[in-house]
Amino acid sequence: MTIFRTFSFLFIALLLFGCSQQEEQAHNQQASVVKTFEVSAPDTSIRREFIGEVVAKSTVELSFQVPGRLQEFAVPQGDIVPAGTLIAALDDTDYRLAVRNARADLRLAEADVERKRMLVSLGAVSGIERDVAEANYDQAQVQLEHAELELERTRLYAPYAAMITRRLVDPQTMVAPEVPVVIIQDMSELRVRTQVPETFFERLMQDFAADPQQDARMTGQFEASLLTSPHTRYPLEYREHISQAAPTTQTYEVEFAFSQLHDQQASLIALPGMVANVRIEVPNPTQNNRIRVPVNALKTAAQGRFYVFALNDAADRVRQIEVDVETLSASHAYITNGLEGGETIVAAGASRLNDGDAVKPMQEAL
Repeated sequence: MTIFRTFSFLFIALLLFGCSQQEEQAHNQQASVVKTFEVSAPDTSIRREFIGEVVAKSTVELSFQVPGRLQEFAVPQGDIVPAGTLIAALDDTDYRLAVRNARADLRLAEADVERKRMLVSLGAVSGIERDVAEANYDQAQVQLEHAELELERTRLYAPYAAMITRRLVDPQTMVAPEVPVVIIQDMSELRVRTQVPETFFERLMQDFAADPQQDARMTGQFEASLLTSPHTRYPLEYREHISQAAPTTQTYEVEFAFSQLHDQQASLIALPGMVANVRIEVPNPTQNNRIRVPVNALKTAAQGRFYVFALNDAADRVRQIEVDVETLSASHAYITNGLEGGETIVAAGASRLNDGDAVKPMQEAL
């Protein structure tokens, strides 16, 4: 009796297991195996990256306007100094003597004028002699001013906040007028210079042509990263460009400024000559918020309507979505309404599906 009951329970268990397998197989047969497509959001901008070089706002070679022996460099190379800082000086001995001599000549001329005026009042000399003395006095004043100016020119001062980039001569060297002795760079605004291809440059300049003041509002569309900190992006602002293409590369030179780096802060992060990666982003006029999907993802209906089938969160059933189709090609359709991007849709065989049908994505089916 016990053996009979045992066999009875085993038979019922096997019967139930077989039924459940049949039900699962029936369910799998009902679910259509489909290939899926991840819908991307429309790309409303064009992004390009170019190699650039960090440059100063300006680079200037300073020189003395008078000859002399270079006495000293007051500032070491690499220092950033404020405007008006003494950079270099000539031996001014001869120039100080010239000033003293001019002052002595001026005192003599002044005394001669006073004497001639008194003699003219007494009738002892003519007015012509007085006029000559006054002219000599005026000439002595000019000579003193010139000597003092020459003395001032033995000192070389920073015309603006600048970095002392490089000394071109050594101390105790005789230098001639207008011969560069030091190179300085304006660090009040650090810039990035890059070369932009002709096709992309045309797209970039269309915005400026439409609104000449737009460059002041374009911060954030231009960014740069440095090789020393590749994961940090610094916003840039457009400054200027050369409107003539380079003859060998057919590229245009464009300069941008680091909008949030100034003076000492800039010198701590970047220096002229460093390599930068410049990212430029401009509006894409051809995109017009279109979304591209495989043409086989469409199901046609009456009155020229089109549908796609999006998978639900569980990825086991589809939801029918009506879409507006702008254009069709042999492989793709361009959707202007109905999809937002991020949906997973059936990529092929949509014509065989209906709203709510059970599906199984191809990877899961495998």
